[in-house]
Amino acid sequence: MKEKEARVKFRQIVSAVQYCHQKRIVHRDLKAENLLLDADMNIKIADFGFSNEYNIGQKLNTFCGSPPYAAPELFQGKKYEGPEVDVWSLGVILYTLVSGSLPFDGQNLKELRERVLRGKYRIPFYMSTDCETLLKRMLVLNPLKRHSLETLMRDRWMNVGYEDAPLAPYKEAKPDLENAVVTEAMLSMGITLEQIHDSLTNKKFDSVTATYLLLCRRLRAKSGSAHSLLRASGASSSGARPRNQLGPPGQGPQHAGSAVAARGVAGATATLTANSAAGAVSL
Repeated sequence: MKEKEARVKFRQIVSAVQYCHQKRIVHRDLKAENLLLDADMNIKIADFGFSNEYNIGQKLNTFCGSPPYAAPELFQGKKYEGPEVDVWSLGVILYTLVSGSLPFDGQNLKELRERVLRGKYRIPFYMSTDCETLLKRMLVLNPLKRHSLETLMRDRWMNVGYEDAPLAPYKEAKPDLENAVVTEAMLSMGITLEQIHDSLTNKKFDSVTATYLLLCRRLRAKSGSAHSLLRASGASSSGARPRNQLGPPGQGPQHAGSAVAARGVAGATATLTANSAAGAVSL
């Protein structure tokens, strides 16, 4: 892949992974096989099976991911914070996009481990100096000297041709927490105003938040009243218990059985937030 084409894809990848890091999520299994393309040829990052939450100052110790993309500290069995191992994997991905081969490879795991720990890789003659410099900031043996994604976003290679729109961390718009139409629809579903306020203000990833966000999205797509919103979502506006509602009556949002709430519990909140980062994260 030519560097110009690789840059388009890699900017999307970096934007998506940095967004995850903003949310204190580390992927830990970034590799070419986990990069998908949608109908518009935009990158979607898949397979969050090895992902984990991380906190600054607290170390993780699980060795996971694909060995050709694994950071040297993982091969050494050292504890790590999280984002730095993703940065190394992204360096391997960039090298692969530009050269069509892996920077570190071997006949077996032992040979691969030795090459990764040496940190030596061949620079193709056709690779630009800027791209080589970027790789050297990512494929650094010492994780403390490995550049963060925020720094890499400002790298020259990343922004060639994008001088008017340099890559930067995604900033989410403040959600509309006082949408009267959506609130009215949720009240008709049996969810109380106190439950709505508690879930939204405390940023709870529960069925109430998922339902609210999904209804907001539907309202933007099809503007209308609370009644029409309820009809579109398949919920009952009479206050009666929906047929597919789980649990005994009177338990509030925990048993909101509408299709909206069900999809929210299944991970709609994650999809809504992840899709904000250049549309590049797919769970």
